[in-house]
Amino acid sequence: MNRRIPVIALILIALAIVSGCGNGIDQLPGTGSSGGALSVQIVQAPPAAVIAGQSVGVAANVLYDKGNSGVTWSCAPAGACGTFSPTSTGYEITTQYTAPLAPANGPITPDLAYVVTITATSVADNSQTATATLNIAQQYAFVLGGGYGGWGVAGSFTLDGYGNVLGGEADFECPGCGGTHFVVEPTSTAGSGSSYSLDATGHGYLSLDLSGDVEVHGITATSNSHLVIAEEDQNDGITYGSVGSMDLQTAGPSFSGSEVVGGYSFTSSGYSGAMGDNGSWGGIFTADGTATASTPGNITGGIFDENVGNNPSGLGYNGEPPTVGGTGTVGAAGLPFTGTYSAPDANGRGIITLSATPDTIIACAASATPATCTQTQYVYYLVTPEVLRLVVLTNNSDGANTGSAYGQGSLATAANDTNAALTGGFIFSYFGYGEITMGVIQARPPASLPPTETVTSSAESWTSTWLTAEFSRPEQLPTQQR
Repeated sequence: MNRRIPVIALILIALAIVSGCGNGIDQLPGTGSSGGALSVQIVQAPPAAVIAGQSVGVAANVLYDKGNSGVTWSCAPAGACGTFSPTSTGYEITTQYTAPLAPANGPITPDLAYVVTITATSVADNSQTATATLNIAQQYAFVLGGGYGGWGVAGSFTLDGYGNVLGGEADFECPGCGGTHFVVEPTSTAGSGSSYSLDATGHGYLSLDLSGDVEVHGITATSNSHLVIAEEDQNDGITYGSVGSMDLQTAGPSFSGSEVVGGYSFTSSGYSGAMGDNGSWGGIFTADGTATASTPGNITGGIFDENVGNNPSGLGYNGEPPTVGGTGTVGAAGLPFTGTYSAPDANGRGIITLSATPDTIIACAASATPATCTQTQYVYYLVTPEVLRLVVLTNNSDGANTGSAYGQGSLATAANDTNAALTGGFIFSYFGYGEITMGVIQARPPASLPPTETVTSSAESWTSTWLTAEFSRPEQLPTQQR
């Protein structure tokens, strides 16, 4: 019995010691009943720039948080700043932050920066917060037109909001050299010529290192999502002083073949190898939205039209003479075609393969992809489901042929495909070798169509002319849900 007394005493002493520690063995560092004032710290901050759609880990702790209640996560601008999973975390527990796509038609900011602020707020005391800021890097698609003996280029690149190009890809075509695919070298690559700058007024430059060939452009922004672009390097680049556009790819960052669906109208311009002169092309087609990584989607209902200069016989419109490989029989009805298209890659790039072209396909250069060209192929870059930027890939006869395809929306349905769809005022312009024309058209039934003034420019003088016009009922495309 006496032996038990020391044992009991030791147990009581041990319990007293544990009690005096204030349950410290159950408390995380910086927590508990003793210490200073409660405060929040972000201990794992996001990188300075995160690509839209990318997820990164962030973490915070709350010093002297007695109950280890942790933090809740939020961000600004609200509704367009990204997401957190989970939205609440404990001591130094990581949440996954996913960066957003910048809203289109936003304000012009220096270097196209889209800034997000991340906030960690203490659950125990919501007056205590910690913040971190980052730029959301965005993808842009661009297209530059070709000209006589020049090249047309289309592509996609990612800008980080700090003047750095993070990478991308591009394609071009030129007479006699075949389609060529470029890598847009990141600014961080040693010796890279890629960089950009945009001031607060929306004016700046964009330098792209296209697999070692550096092309410098002037850029002017109308918003954060649309810029005008023009080569400004005295023909040291690829496109020989071409102009074009640069647009935020709001179809991304998770591009999908299902986004290419419905009726499209398209135009392109460049150089005809078959005719040896500048040309323009246009038409319509319907995509079925079924393309996947392993299976192409289908193109149906296509109509191809062309107009090629320097043809004294008058057959330049939809009818090249047999002497240059054409049939001379296409006529005003246009050339029907079908085809397929591949699903877009991570830059929104896919390939459209057509069964026919109004221009003659000649032997492809060894650098073409594929090396044997039996069908016309276009590379497309997906801007939105309604806008595709195009550059011819395998048809050397259509050298420097670049342009755009636009979704027809409800006009692609038979019920809305009527003359009534063409009514109201339209502003138009077109250009060619040696001439630029612009003006206004008032679309009305042909009998009541008034004359409308246009202005034509040449190297010598400005002249004012009047035009009248009629329009025919549009070609019908199969009904397609947009």
